[in-house]
Amino acid sequence: MLLFAGCSLGPPSAAAPPPESVGVYDFTSTIPFRTGSISLNGTFEITPDTVLLVVENASCQEVQGSLSVFAYRCGGAPFRDIFSVYVSFDRVNPLLYCGASAERRTPVEREVCSRYMVTKEGQRVCILWRIETTYETERRSAQLLTTRRSTTWR
Repeated sequence: MLLFAGCSLGPPSAAAPPPESVGVYDFTSTIPFRTGSISLNGTFEITPDTVLLVVENASCQEVQGSLSVFAYRCGGAPFRDIFSVYVSFDRVNPLLYCGASAERRTPVEREVCSRYMVTKEGQRVCILWRIETTYETERRSAQLLTTRRSTTWR
């Protein structure tokens, strides 16, 4: 029997996960940006005291979350133009509250005047333009769509 579930991004709480949620789950998630999106696929295991995470083609490390959240920062080839990718799980109900978030830094170019001249009429006009690049950070999040795989990691 397969169990399909989706995690919401609601507020976490602070106790042990229900015994029926202990097990191994496959997940997928798509984080949409204004232009394009990134896809996360992987597996996680809920144990009585932690959540173990493996994301395809990426390396993830647990980061300091809070007393109520397991949080992981992931990086690797699928995220080359992404500033940061996080996957998090509620400690009490990891299936109900789990999600992914990402930040993308996008270059924004604009023309700016780098040299002015004053005309005979006293008007100030630009005589040399250059391109200036700044960066805009876009933050997005999505829930994990999960499928129960088995009761053990192997």
